[in-house]
Amino acid sequence: MTVPNLARTLAQIVLAVAAAAVFPKPANAANLIAAFGDSITVGTTASVSCKFTVLTPVYACPNGTDYLSVAAQILDRYEPTAYQNLSFRGASTVSVPLYQVPFLSPAATAVVLYVGSGDRLRVADNTEYTLSQWKQDFDWMVAAVHQQAPHARVILVALPNSAYVPAYSRGPDARQYFSPERRRQVSEAVLAMDAYINAHGEDVLDLLCSPDLYEDKTLEGGLWYPNDAGFADIGKRIAEIVRSKTTVKGSSSCPPYTVTP
Repeated sequence: MTVPNLARTLAQIVLAVAAAAVFPKPANAANLIAAFGDSITVGTTASVSCKFTVLTPVYACPNGTDYLSVAAQILDRYEPTAYQNLSFRGASTVSVPLYQVPFLSPAATAVVLYVGSGDRLRVADNTEYTLSQWKQDFDWMVAAVHQQAPHARVILVALPNSAYVPAYSRGPDARQYFSPERRRQVSEAVLAMDAYINAHGEDVLDLLCSPDLYEDKTLEGGLWYPNDAGFADIGKRIAEIVRSKTTVKGSSSCPPYTVTP
């Protein structure tokens, strides 16, 4: 192990120990659900989102409309539930184990990994970041979560196929637009990544095969950012997985979304 890697490993161990002391599960909570992700998990397009910071952890957000707040509100109807939203804008698969997992409470009972919105575009470029590299980073991310919170149920999210998001598929006159070639590249990247997630995830929230999440009524400006209706749907489904006694897997085929345009 090189000196920089050793230093990074030692720093992560110190942070992990600190997390156990600073972010314990609240005494009255039966569940502590955590989430990692980028702007979507932050709740950038939610009308009410509760921001987590290292100095001011948020364990409850009764009025939040982002998906994690919604999931926690639903679960709280059955058992006292707290949560950690450990997301930040621009987060990627490789940044999660480096900068987010060390602050995960070891007492977490469920962890949602909604990661890869930006990675799919980088994988589609297939230049500086390849599918093979992403798979290695993905495995590292999941292993890091299991190591930090060994008793947590890990829920992976299979991403929607960006090629079919309205704003990117309506043609050159749309506010934002993917050319036919770019739609093909992004679609291939998303489908390859989601196939890997489905094959390696214990529990998978399948947003790839969720027709409602490709409609304007659930999206902010037709982009891939959900609005309150989209967040409500995602939060409800996360709560269902957390309460389920069986493993939940994604779908392998749901045309047109599993077909490259």
